[in-house]
Amino acid sequence: DVGSLDPATVDVNTAAAFIKVKAKKDATSKDTPSSFWNAWKVAAVLALVASLLFLILNRQERPNEVYLSAEKVESVHLTDGSSVQVNAGSSLTYPENFIGDDRVVSLQGEAFFNIEPNPDQPFIVKVGNAQITVLGTRFNVNETTESIYVSVISGRVEVTSDYGKEILEAGEQVAISKSSQQLIRDLNSSSGKEQFWLTKKLSFQKTSMKEVISDLESAYQVTIDVSNESILKCKLQATFENQPIDEV
Repeated sequence: DVGSLDPATVDVNTAAAFIKVKAKKDATSKDTPSSFWNAWKVAAVLALVASLLFLILNRQERPNEVYLSAEKVESVHLTDGSSVQVNAGSSLTYPENFIGDDRVVSLQGEAFFNIEPNPDQPFIVKVGNAQITVLGTRFNVNETTESIYVSVISGRVEVTSDYGKEILEAGEQVAISKSSQQLIRDLNSSSGKEQFWLTKKLSFQKTSMKEVISDLESAYQVTIDVSNESILKCKLQATFENQPIDEV
């Protein structure tokens, strides 16, 4: 015969059970925020360490930069032995120390560069939409509203812009025209007008008066009217140094 199972009666204290469950729940609720905040603190510390490492590495790769805004003609002596003469109203940005594969500076306006040779670390001038790369040379850069002019006195430079590339030798110059979007190559003037802002000197050697007047206008930023145009056929041999335009 199959008998029936008569389970023993269990006396359940529901009130005590509820209190026990609530106590466990409260303990869990207290643990959860604590774990969350601990995890947050660890993440914050890791983020801080990562930021410090980034700043240290970035500082090594990108040394402190110096920004010069020239109110008059300023001389800058770079740590590689190079020197830059910055014209009034122009600005130059350069690193305190050159680190890496190249020596990079940025120019707005006009400056004359005398660069120490270093084939392993080319010197680069960034101006407007152009880049000038040199190894060791002397050259003038002038950025105006319409054009960027690069005039090489010694050595050789490579001028690259959005409109093309030119390699210039000593005695050559290039004008990067923003309006025509092209590079116009030419020879330096014989009078030295490209560096007049720095040298304050113009030298004419049997130069036609037409060219003389053009160079004077460019150097002194004036307009010269000629009432007797026959004078333009004459030639001039003279040197002007540290003289005002009225005296010239």
